Amino acid sequence: MPKKPFSNFDKNIFLINLESQLDRGALLSRYSRTSSLDIRELYSKEFENNESRGKDFYRRVFLEYGDESVAELVNVQLSIQNISNISAKLIEESRIGLSYLEKSSRYVRYDKKHKGKFLFMNSESIGLNGKTGSDYDDYCNRLFLFYEKNYDNLLKLLREKYPEESYATSTSDREILKKSYDSAIRARALDDLRYVLPASTLTNIGISGNTRAFINLIQKLNASGNDEAKAISKGLYEELEPEYQEIIQSAISKHGMEQTNYRIKLSEISKVQMQLPTGQCGMAIKSDLNEKEAIDKILTNFFYSNDSSYLEIEQYVKNLNVKEKEEVIQKIIDARKNRRDKLPRSFESIRYTVEANLNFGAFRDLQRHRMFTILRKHLTPDFGYDIPSVISSEEAMRTEFLSLMEEAKNIFKSISLSRNKIIAQYTIPFAYKHPVLIHGNFREFAYFIELRSTPQAHYDLRNFSIKLYEEIDRIHPNLSRLIKFCDRGDYPLGRYSQEYRKQQKMKHLGFD
Repeated sequence: MPKKPFSNFDKNIFLINLESQLDRGALLSRYSRTSSLDIRELYSKEFENNESRGKDFYRRVFLEYGDESVAELVNVQLSIQNISNISAKLIEESRIGLSYLEKSSRYVRYDKKHKGKFLFMNSESIGLNGKTGSDYDDYCNRLFLFYEKNYDNLLKLLREKYPEESYATSTSDREILKKSYDSAIRARALDDLRYVLPASTLTNIGISGNTRAFINLIQKLNASGNDEAKAISKGLYEELEPEYQEIIQSAISKHGMEQTNYRIKLSEISKVQMQLPTGQCGMAIKSDLNEKEAIDKILTNFFYSNDSSYLEIEQYVKNLNVKEKEEVIQKIIDARKNRRDKLPRSFESIRYTVEANLNFGAFRDLQRHRMFTILRKHLTPDFGYDIPSVISSEEAMRTEFLSLMEEAKNIFKSISLSRNKIIAQYTIPFAYKHPVLIHGNFREFAYFIELRSTPQAHYDLRNFSIKLYEEIDRIHPNLSRLIKFCDRGDYPLGRYSQEYRKQQKMKHLGFD
């Protein structure tokens, strides 16, 4: 039985079930230019017996008006598989209009082979040949071999260091305890082993978003200077164009190519030769306002819902004494019962700039916070690397790990001399530090700190979020009190509690 075009015909809220996304977008766009009180009536007049109505609409709009906003009304779900982490991070930088779900290095083992090969982008795929290409392939294979041969070893070390008995209580369900403990140990082992994965590691991404955002993504990848990313850009266009021709063609139209060329020019302008030492990036935070100014600004915005003008409210806040201001802050603190009680939007008026020197594995998690504006460098071996404590505790494993990390420098240099630093990035393991500049507001930083300091977060991001809290507390100690759910406890098997709760729920629901 064919699906009805609308979920109902008599309410003011209804689902649009039209099969064609173009028809859905075209119909919704009519809200801006029709006097009809009900687009369901308009549908019966203009769309129901006109199969090309949606296509004709978008063709006319883009040709006659160039109204890109209507492209946001057409949504697409799309998959990109077997791409490197270099290109995956380029894709996921496009924050507006697109949502991502990526294959996890925390829950999926990466020592599986496909057709006898480890899952990394080989030399031929990135344009390397000769001795440089064979050295690159050999190095990536040895990184994966380290992962493969040390998985069981790490499980053993972790079980010895954090024995199952230490997690048992008198009320523990033994079956649930064992399953939870085993899952937590496995997760911790994968957290440690991800350090050796190279940036060439293959991943899969599911993307949901509107066609305007996909147009922007196609142009961004095409201007990246990365051959793999350019190929993905071409593939995206080829998949989207047959279905959404009237919209997606603007990605390579005259206007679209001008946008791509503009991106390329900006990249060229940003390249300057600085005779400065490398490897100096650390943790730094800056706010443009001292705490008194920050609190005054937040409270002025917080009280804006009152009838007075902004200037009148600003003066009112200035006239409050310190104790009165602290009382307002305390009331907001008291109102928050858990981290899901978000701070109000007035707290977005205070901004921070943070430079962080996270390893590339941790950056991959950080990038998921799309409200941040994140600027970053190309991956290089210039800023050092991290080593997990458990790997460091076993002499043979530590020695091999350090040797592999040091070798990355030579491989990177060799590829940089024969090709360029864009290609050389593929060799860099996740352990290497990747300096980033983060611009964000107090509200988003509070959300990030409280979420990423939870026990189940990867310990790299936990440590960063706690350090970030401490830095905000240093410069704005009264405001930092609002970040009341920063968890600074020690959880070596961070996922254990969450796994235990999950197993309890599954048993209650009758799942094995």
